[in-house]
Formats: sequence, C-alpha cells, structure tokens
Amino acid sequence: MLAYTATPRSGMGVRLKDLAKALNLSISTVSAALHHRADINQVTRGRVLQKATELNYHPNRLAHGLATQRTHVLGVVVPNLSRPFFPHVLEGIDTITYPAGYSLVVFNTDDDPAREEKGIHTLISNQVDGLIIASAQPPRKNGIWKPVDKSGVPFVLMDRFFASVPFVGADDEHIGLVVTRHLIQQGYRRIAHLAATSIVTGFGRYRGYLRALREASIRARKDYIVQVTWGEMDGGLEGTKRLLRLRPRPDAIFAVNDLVAIGAMKTIQESGLRLPEDCGLIGVGNVPYGDCLSVPLSTVDLHPKEVGETAASMLLSRIGGQHIPPTPVFLEPRLIVRNSSRRISPRPGRSAPASETSEHCSSPDPGPPTYAG
Repeated sequence: MLAYTATPRSGMGVRLKDLAKALNLSISTVSAALHHRADINQVTRGRVLQKATELNYHPNRLAHGLATQRTHVLGVVVPNLSRPFFPHVLEGIDTITYPAGYSLVVFNTDDDPAREEKGIHTLISNQVDGLIIASAQPPRKNGIWKPVDKSGVPFVLMDRFFASVPFVGADDEHIGLVVTRHLIQQGYRRIAHLAATSIVTGFGRYRGYLRALREASIRARKDYIVQVTWGEMDGGLEGTKRLLRLRPRPDAIFAVNDLVAIGAMKTIQESGLRLPEDCGLIGVGNVPYGDCLSVPLSTVDLHPKEVGETAASMLLSRIGGQHIPPTPVFLEPRLIVRNSSRRISPRPGRSAPASETSEHCSSPDPGPPTYAG
C-alpha cells in the first residue's frame, strides 16, 4: 500500500487516516481509490481524489519504501552533462522509467573516478532501487564493480564498456576499426589519431584504429597519435596544430569524438588547408548541427536515446528479478559519411544525397558480442 501524507494550506501535515476520517471512509478504501483500483466505484473515487487535491496530498515515498523495500528512485551516474551525448541518453532512460513509476537522481562525475566512487556510494546509501552508470574509471579497472555487486543493488553499465558486467552501448574498438577503414578506402594513407586512451571509450577506438592500419599494412607512427582531453574542442585545436607541423604531414585525422573533430576542423581551415582534399577528417558522436558546419563533418551515430532506453529496460528487468547475463549488448552504430572525409563519390544508384551517405557499421568479423538495433 502506498502511504500518503497531506499538507493542507495551513502547512500542518495530515495522515492518510485523517483523510479517511474526513471522508467517513476506511483507510483501505481511500488508499484503493488513490490507486485507481477497479473495485472502487467512480463516485467514491471522485470524492477521494477531489479531497486529495483540495488538501494537496503527495505520496510519502519514505513510508512506501519502508513497507515495500522499494523507493522507486534510480541513480544515473554520468561523466559530463555538458556534452551532447548524455542528455539524449537521459531522455531515453526517462522514456522507460517514468511510465514504470520511477524517478531519477542524476550524479555528474566530471570524469573523476574518485568522485564517481563517492557518488555511487551516496546513491546506494540513499537506497536507490538500481543504478545506470557511464563510468569514468580507467581501462581494465573491472574490480571497481565488485563492491557495487556485493551491495545487492542492481546495476547496468552504459556507453563505457567493462567486461563481465551487464552493459549496453557501442563496441568502440569496432568503431575505430570502421572509421579508419573508411579513411583508407577514401585513399588516405597518413592517418593520424587524436586519441583519449585514459577513457575506456577512447582506448577502444584507439585499438580499432591500430587494427585497421595493421590490416592495410600501414605502419602506425607514434607522432601521428596525439593524446587530447576527452570531449573538448581545445584538445582538437591544439592537437591538430601539433600534427600539421609534422613532416610528412598527415593527410587525414580520426578524432576520438565530434567535439575534438570540430576543434581539429577549425585548425585545419585556419591553416589554409582544404577539407577533404588536403586533409580528411572524421569524428564520432553525430553531434547536433555537425552537418551544418562549413564542411559537413563525417561521423558515427551512436544512437544515444536507444542506449538509454535499452539500459533502462535491462535495469528494470534486473530489479524485477530477471537474470541478465554479463554478455554486452552492443547497439549497431551508423557510419555517416559527409564531405569532410569523402574523396571518392558514392556508387551510382545510391539514394542518399551527394553531401551525405550512411551505412550501419556491421562487420563480417566473427565474435561473441550481442548486437541490438
């Protein structure tokens, strides 16, 4: 039974039994009416709801949690809300959780692993029913999830992949592979990478970049790999300045994400180079208005809303007692080829306009991951 408190305009709290007394009804009848139970007639339900509105009643979540061992509150841990990706993820989560009766508490870590651990501990201490986490932990830090697992609070990771725990998002190594293959197919051979390997997502894309170069028998040059700050335009600006001073100069740049790529584009254009003739460029993330830049930016769509929806559905299943195996669910990303990286026109007969083509990043490579989407 969901307990209710009343706060009349006088400011004095009113209990559920006080409401029942005012209506000359039993507590169980009032509660059933508030929950729209089918065995309560319309007249009684109308009286109860009218009085509840008059007295400004609200659910007492604390009392309800004590009675049911559920708070109907979920914690969502994200690295940075100022970046375009995560607001769309939160929209997807809310699409699933709000109709199911859950509220969200969002904790921003600013990509600080210590702050993340503190935030997760705080959310668990406040008895959230479950957690959805996009982690700031460095690559291969799998042990961090053991305390969360021991707490008994169901959780799902999203966007940033760690093995052996429930996860939904992209296969970042595969993204790096597909993006670099695309640049090679366009005729580029001196391919640089603006990398962020301290973040698990960036580390995966870096591994895919190296793998694609090996496949094409292209030597990976250390000076063509520049570490930048994840998700910052300034990193793209400064990193590209370093790359353009090299001899021979790179003829293409794979930026770890779109914000870094936009910074790189600014430096390339200010240097008097042409996109894509003198230097090709591609990012990841499909940020809003990337197609409206002076040279439309090639990118990869990660389907953030779908990531949020899938993660939320997985978490609610875990909360409901369903076993979710730790096999990752990889949503199939979409390569979007625009003018910043296209040296070779699309094949005749393509329905997409000349300024943009897209294709799913499916791969013939065998492997165990599960793909959705």
